[in-house]
Amino acid sequence: MKPRYLRLAAMLMFVSVVALSVHVWSVLSRNAIPAEHVVAITIEKGDSFKQITDKLLEHEAVAGYLYAWIAAKYLAAETRIKAGEYVLVGPMATLRVFKELIDGGGVLHRQTFFEGWTTREILEALRKNPTVKKTANPLLRFGYSTADEAEGACLPDTYKHYWGDPDYKILGLCIMAMRETLEELWATRASGLPYDEPRDALILASIVEAETTLDEERPEVAGVLISRLRKNMRLQADPTVIYGLGSDFDNNLTRKHLRADPEVNPYNTYRIHGLPPGPICNPSRRSLEAALQPDLETENLYYVAVGDGSHYFSETYEEHMEAVRKYQLGGK
Repeated sequence: MKPRYLRLAAMLMFVSVVALSVHVWSVLSRNAIPAEHVVAITIEKGDSFKQITDKLLEHEAVAGYLYAWIAAKYLAAETRIKAGEYVLVGPMATLRVFKELIDGGGVLHRQTFFEGWTTREILEALRKNPTVKKTANPLLRFGYSTADEAEGACLPDTYKHYWGDPDYKILGLCIMAMRETLEELWATRASGLPYDEPRDALILASIVEAETTLDEERPEVAGVLISRLRKNMRLQADPTVIYGLGSDFDNNLTRKHLRADPEVNPYNTYRIHGLPPGPICNPSRRSLEAALQPDLETENLYYVAVGDGSHYFSETYEEHMEAVRKYQLGGK
């Protein structure tokens, strides 16, 4: 073939390649998902590229298998796509779809641990959450063998996670939040508090959490408990007794329970002096603040539930017993 024909053939091939490239790029940049359309798709961990592409094609989220393959090659997406749940909102082109699968992580889910929950309740909530990957004993990663050992280790709050995140990742967030919060508040604690270490404040905060849900009462409840500690009075806090009973508690706290020896129930603050051996729940930041900045001016040593969520506070035992008869015994 003569040189000029070779040059012509090369030129035609170049033009064809350019035209094909322009066409492919045009298709990849064209909206595969129309405006106002929403595609929800779940990429499972271990899905092959073909399985992922089949899901995208099923939802008409890409221009076609060939174009999906070209886009994936261009973005090196085949090994970079992250598992998760995705909500793809049109208009969105094939290239953009794959960028979302690479850069995303998917839809953010929320897991709430409520104030006053025990660690067992936190683990149960994670177990029931369908968006969380379950592991054998997630507490082991943080040095805890059992839920009892980890009591008080988590800060109640709402934590965000992606679909398929392991349970220990969410636990790690709430454990780190508690450590950081306790360290922060311990550094600014009131002077003269009867605590040897931050864990003592954590234990008292857990009792405050269990005793009242009213923010305005927390500092005074903490103040009463601290006053009793200073006077070497027993705390006599019902929630600690109930915690020590565990699954044996049938929602009826009796005199027998309150008289139980510490060997039987080491959390029986009607029989022991000082703090119980550990926290009885996972307290909120507000209860931690109350434990470390309590109302130290209060002269009250007693409180009794009124029935509307609040408490009546008393300075003397006689006044306290009168309040008990009024609010708990119907005036008897």
